[in-house]
Amino acid sequence: MRTLFIACASACLLSCSALGLDDYDVFECDPGQRCELLNAALDGECLQYTCSPSGRGCELTAYDGDYDGHPSRVLCADEPDIAELDCDDETNRRYPDLAETCDGLDNDCNTFIDEGVVPEELVIDEELEEGTEQISVVSSGDLPPLLAVTRFDGASHITQSWRVHERTLEDPKLLAFNSVDDDRLTEVCSSEEHSAPCRIKQLAIGASNDTLLGVAVQRSGQCGEGQLRAGTGTLSDALLDLNASATDSNVRFGIDVDPMQDYCTRSGECVGAENPALGMLGRAGEHVEQALAAWHAPSASACEEACACPGAFQIMGLGLFADVDDDDRRYASGTHAGHAEPIGNGDATGVPAIAAFESSERDSGYFLAYPAGDRIELRFIPRFDQRDTITKGALEGRIDADDALHVAVSERLFAAADPAEPHGLAVAFVEADNALRFAPLSLDRDERNAAFTALAEPLQLPTQGNLVTRPLLLYAPDGFTADDASGSHGGWLVLWLEEAAGMQTLRAVRIAEAELRVLGEPLELARGPVGYPFVFLKQASGKPSVLRYGFVRDDTLRVSRITCDPDN
Repeated sequence: MRTLFIACASACLLSCSALGLDDYDVFECDPGQRCELLNAALDGECLQYTCSPSGRGCELTAYDGDYDGHPSRVLCADEPDIAELDCDDETNRRYPDLAETCDGLDNDCNTFIDEGVVPEELVIDEELEEGTEQISVVSSGDLPPLLAVTRFDGASHITQSWRVHERTLEDPKLLAFNSVDDDRLTEVCSSEEHSAPCRIKQLAIGASNDTLLGVAVQRSGQCGEGQLRAGTGTLSDALLDLNASATDSNVRFGIDVDPMQDYCTRSGECVGAENPALGMLGRAGEHVEQALAAWHAPSASACEEACACPGAFQIMGLGLFADVDDDDRRYASGTHAGHAEPIGNGDATGVPAIAAFESSERDSGYFLAYPAGDRIELRFIPRFDQRDTITKGALEGRIDADDALHVAVSERLFAAADPAEPHGLAVAFVEADNALRFAPLSLDRDERNAAFTALAEPLQLPTQGNLVTRPLLLYAPDGFTADDASGSHGGWLVLWLEEAAGMQTLRAVRIAEAELRVLGEPLELARGPVGYPFVFLKQASGKPSVLRYGFVRDDTLRVSRITCDPDN
């Protein structure tokens, strides 16, 4: 604390006597603090008296509420001679040119949060048994996300599931795949393999509130190799029942994805369904929970030719519903009498991706994309009912690409339903030259017309090696731009695994919806052997959303976060 003398002749705008001071009245304050007695007599808001750094009197300066050396943008916006105004005058952790740190704030006042930084904290570390083949994550509302790990123990596939909390996992459960013995196969196929228990692979699941819908491809056994099984269950029970006793279900005996092929003679590439994807919608009016399942399959005509499969591939699909019978037992049923429908023609790499979105009854539906050689095929499939075919009212579009290989899709989540506002969509895809691109789109709909519209030319993202897996894409409604920025505060996360010089690296970029800007350089999330990467969004009422990612290394499941907010 220093003692300061106020020289009224030079420092006071009013006479010292008017302020009740003699020429050399003495008072105490810290250098840099305001001289409140003098400020009480000022008319303007921007200019304020503060104690001088030298401790010799009060100086008239621009108002700096947090004393970080940058005047208030709110109070001094009309002062033309003041440069670099403070974007937040209530904290000295935000001002122009301050280095960005991982704290959930826009430190450098460029409206973007935490660009180029990522938390190093490992949130969850869980040892797994050997044989991991797939990881799936679903989340819904305030319920803890469900993380399912499918592994092969040498004899059968087992899927364990965990509910994910802030820093812990609940004790694992077996994600049950109760399935039926298909007597029709037992009668037709005499081989020992077809009398064995059903074994599943390639799970795709979705959640709405506490309801699960999912599909799984049968690997082998009595259910028939390559056949697709569908079922429903609950998120809280970690149960997916593949219609073990649902006599009312039209998909009880599975979905025959290529009926022209005999189960007993399937071989090579002609094994039915591969790489299923699923998007799910919640209840709406009289509609029960529903989902769209789509998968990659050789066409039946190609498989007729001794299973040669000479490049003829289709994207097949089926609508699913979460029904309840008279005894209150859950079961899954399908559209089109449970028969799969062709959605479009693809190629050998045409694995589909689906995002479900809902804002109003008219706009709810599914956004689907898949590679098809020199293009990405796009589909919008409106919400359907059990009497519909899934292609009824479907909208088609495309993105030109150079030998597209992999694709991921995401939707923009609207806080309020506005039928007049287009849906914001995005596609991330890999081309043959290993270029990773991000394409923002809108789905414009009115009573008569609908169209996909490109919002910008596809952005090429800065990869540094060959991509090992398909990219992952996720939208978050907040956490990308500061509250003082205009427009959306959300954005997309693109995550990928690449390899260069024998070293694998898991990287990600954040793309703010405002200005469609890539925030900083790619984030390096992990180096070394990385398997089965995944990403998910954790949301809770009244709290910012949290972006989390994970992977498997040395039979250990690792989960961390990209959101830097220390309170989340």
